[in-house]
Amino acid sequence: AAANLALRQAPVLAANLARALASEPLRRYKPGRRTLSIITTSNDYALARYGNQVWGGKWLERWKYRRDRKVMASFPRA
Repeated sequence: AAANLALRQAPVLAANLARALASEPLRRYKPGRRTLSIITTSNDYALARYGNQVWGGKWLERWKYRRDRKVMASFPRA
């Protein structure tokens, strides 16, 4: 699921990076309401949101790190 979300956001991010370099307006990306969003804040802490539910903790940052490593490992190396 995380890999799928990252892959859906990647084309928008790439296009917006190109637009920013060309001084063009950025395109908005709006994920669905029931999308898991996780962000690392600081000191090995992370926050997650899914719908109206929110969680936070160091355990969540460790889980996010493992998921991120798995997603990155799925991409071919250059």
